[in-house]
Amino acid sequence: MYINSMSQKNTLQEQINSIISIYSDGQIQDALKRLKLLTQKYPNEAILFNIMGACFTDMGKLEKAIVSYEIALEINPNYAEAHNNLGNVFRDLNQLDDAITSYKTALKHKPDFSEGHNNLGNIYKILGEHKLSIDSFITALKIRPDFKVAFNNLGIVINELGNNKIAINSYKKVLEISPNFPEANFNLAVSLAKDAQYELAISYFENVITFNQDNFEAYFRIGNILQEIGNLDEAVKQYEKTILLEPKYTEAYNNLGTTLIELRRLEEAEDILRQAILISPDYAGAHINLGNVLKYLGRLEEAEKICRAGINLDSKNSYSYYNLGHILREQEKLNDAELCFIKATDLDSNYSEAYSSLGITLKELGRSEEGIEKCSYAIKIDPEYAEGYFNLGLILYTTGNLNSALENVRLASSIDPSSGIIKKLLAILETKKIRENNHFNEKLKTLPTTIILKRKVEKELIIKLKNMKALQLDKIKDPSFGNAKGSDYNLFDYKDPLIKAVAKDLTKIINKEIGSNIYIDDSFYTILGAGGRVDRHNHLTPQDRKFCNDFNINKYSLVYYLVTGDQKCSEPGILKLYDPIESYLPTDGMMIMFPADREHSAKYNGNKDRMIIGVNFYAL
Repeated sequence: MYINSMSQKNTLQEQINSIISIYSDGQIQDALKRLKLLTQKYPNEAILFNIMGACFTDMGKLEKAIVSYEIALEINPNYAEAHNNLGNVFRDLNQLDDAITSYKTALKHKPDFSEGHNNLGNIYKILGEHKLSIDSFITALKIRPDFKVAFNNLGIVINELGNNKIAINSYKKVLEISPNFPEANFNLAVSLAKDAQYELAISYFENVITFNQDNFEAYFRIGNILQEIGNLDEAVKQYEKTILLEPKYTEAYNNLGTTLIELRRLEEAEDILRQAILISPDYAGAHINLGNVLKYLGRLEEAEKICRAGINLDSKNSYSYYNLGHILREQEKLNDAELCFIKATDLDSNYSEAYSSLGITLKELGRSEEGIEKCSYAIKIDPEYAEGYFNLGLILYTTGNLNSALENVRLASSIDPSSGIIKKLLAILETKKIRENNHFNEKLKTLPTTIILKRKVEKELIIKLKNMKALQLDKIKDPSFGNAKGSDYNLFDYKDPLIKAVAKDLTKIINKEIGSNIYIDDSFYTILGAGGRVDRHNHLTPQDRKFCNDFNINKYSLVYYLVTGDQKCSEPGILKLYDPIESYLPTDGMMIMFPADREHSAKYNGNKDRMIIGVNFYAL
């Protein structure tokens, strides 16, 4: 309630100040008793009746409050504060037209009355007059830039509107009034991020940090943006700053964990997500994300257990059932996976990803027609869902409908041309189409278990790879450990002319050797220093096995030795192949090709770096 102590005789003013003080302390009845005595002595003092109206309002006696304010206004019709307070009573009585009249009258007599503009804005908000409401709150802030209540009310209206463009424009107007208003900078940054104006959003979050170096929420939001745009290393730094400032901020741990998953730093992700759960044992999202990490680490039973724990915490989260479905599918618990995907679609009838995954699961259960129906429905929900077309194409092919399969995979490729798995399936189907008349169901002849080839190594290639930014392979999920660094699995996607030329030449050599076109699935380089090793592994995933079975194709691996390093040491980097066991001491330029399902390993402790290019490919 707005009370203004007008200029009075000293004795009266002292009494008024005393009454305001006990009123402010919540002693309403005592204040009212004194006011009744004082109004008998000073019946023409409007401020006394204004304060009396405030007392009655706080007591819930709104009709008596109206009478008091009206008396104050009979004494002084220009008394803006009394008009404002009368408006508040009308608002409480839901007499909104009368409230608007009172507020407007108050502002007519006192145009710079920030409280009146704020109250008028609230009435417009109730009436759904959002533009008038926003204008009123902004006017209040022009008069009083530090008026936090008006700013909060502005934010409420903007959120109710759900119109991000209006939000951006409104917060910009506030910053024109008060550029150093931290909350306005923060809210504008949030709205800009929603509008995908990421660079500008970061700049406003950085303004917030300038005002307060300990604003952990601003660091967190910058981390979210950087994760969204794929600047993952910088996102990690922002989340780490957030956690340093607020060690109990569970969401920061969770988002840091998901970023580390994207960086393939899975052991670190596991540790961070377990910390999130330790801080907030009831945080379902961290359980689900930890389940994903464990799935990628191949610890499927643990993944299932932790994912089910997440579902027990939040049984209404469709994403949780979707993730559990994929974990069960990898364990070949297909009936249970089917039930999870069905549950996900029951919780969210527009969950296109869940319908598509249900479709491919039904195909694996031998119910391809049902699978086609579910994938088709996924596409109906989201016509731009590339994986839906991909899965539909995969099922159609296995039912013998190559033309329709190819049509759907081409659509998937047009939507997501950078997807490696879509590129792979498209290459397979297009080759099948070319060979349809002669070789549609003929599996390519299996090559010998090992093939040794040779290619001269360009010195420029060695220099190029040494100067490329490398990943520390012992920090990510990779078979290389210890003193090992290298690229991701997309080396041949680099636009560098030399790398492109090497990729083209290796493809030509392989084509000639196997007598078939190939599709390169992975390409990478690895540099081993002293103590570096490649643990026993192969390059045939469960998904690869399904591809090979569905399409009657084979997958192979090739190791191309650029620099063999020091071969006079006790561990010179011998390539050891298993089942059957074979061992090869490589030389510079040697290429060793073998089936991708053959496990292999190498150890190296020489005093010079050892460098290879690895290629995993399908023979089509």
